[in-house]
Amino acid sequence: MIKNLTIFLDKEIKKLSPRSAKIIKKRFLSPENTLESIGRELSITRERVRQIQDKALEEIKISFKKNKIEEKEDFKEVIDFIRNIGGVRKEELFLADINKGWKLDNDFKYKFRLISFLIGKPKYFRENKDFYSFYYLKEKDKAKSIKTINNFLLFCNKNKEKVILSNLHLLKIKSLQEVNYLSISKKIGFNAFGDIGPSSWSEINPKNTAEKAYLILKKKKKPFHFRDIVKLINYYFRDKTVLSPSVHNELIKDARFVLVGRGIYALNEQGFREETARETIKRILKEKGPLTSDELVSFVEKEKFFKRRTILFNLQNRKYFKRLNDGRYILSKEI
Repeated sequence: MIKNLTIFLDKEIKKLSPRSAKIIKKRFLSPENTLESIGRELSITRERVRQIQDKALEEIKISFKKNKIEEKEDFKEVIDFIRNIGGVRKEELFLADINKGWKLDNDFKYKFRLISFLIGKPKYFRENKDFYSFYYLKEKDKAKSIKTINNFLLFCNKNKEKVILSNLHLLKIKSLQEVNYLSISKKIGFNAFGDIGPSSWSEINPKNTAEKAYLILKKKKKPFHFRDIVKLINYYFRDKTVLSPSVHNELIKDARFVLVGRGIYALNEQGFREETARETIKRILKEKGPLTSDELVSFVEKEKFFKRRTILFNLQNRKYFKRLNDGRYILSKEI
């Protein structure tokens, strides 16, 4: 199994001189140290450190070739695994994949990087501002992954609402291989609801309480009491616990949120209005024409959380509403 490769590497490093072994460990088997910093520690020049490093690496590489490490079944398994998912794999996910089946020490990440460097595959891409660290087999695999990322970002920017409100894999992502490609990009993120999109979008990467509340109401597509919104935020976003007073304050001051009942909030963009029961009844009668009390209650309850008795009580106000002989209600001013 893959652990045998790291055991072999450990044995080869032990064959080196103490100074050579120390340089290899500091350069490749720990958070990276510079040639200069190692040189200062060993009282030698950075160029001398480089010479010792290169000589030690060459010795290990020769031993790898002599023992045909590249042809070992456990190494082939790793290569086949990466090939089967498209020739590219984010380092973090790759390590998680390996750890599912094998118990590996904490230094495995660094050891496998060195092994891949010595053998020449899979190739290692070091993290930068646009990409996470990842492994890839061929340049064409890396190029295909980057092309997939760029096409996806272009699609997202043209179809934002579809991205947020639909099952995205049905729209653009056709395979798990494509999800795998997207995972290496820092410009793409996954939100708590499983949506994939640009990490710059607040719907994908909400940074504050208001953005989290907005995403929850947008995804749930219905109003919630602010205390329930607090529970949902703490369930979906566990980076920081929020409290009811702070959430309520955000809902009150943000124009995106509408109070549709006692402590109940919805999104303005979803057609909800901040109205009293009387104002809602007046608007619905104006839009729908004469309605029975049951019909009116049904229409109101579709968009507001007023109690039935509250709606019926307001209907008794003859200044605003008139009951016809057939039991339907109209606005008083229409008489």
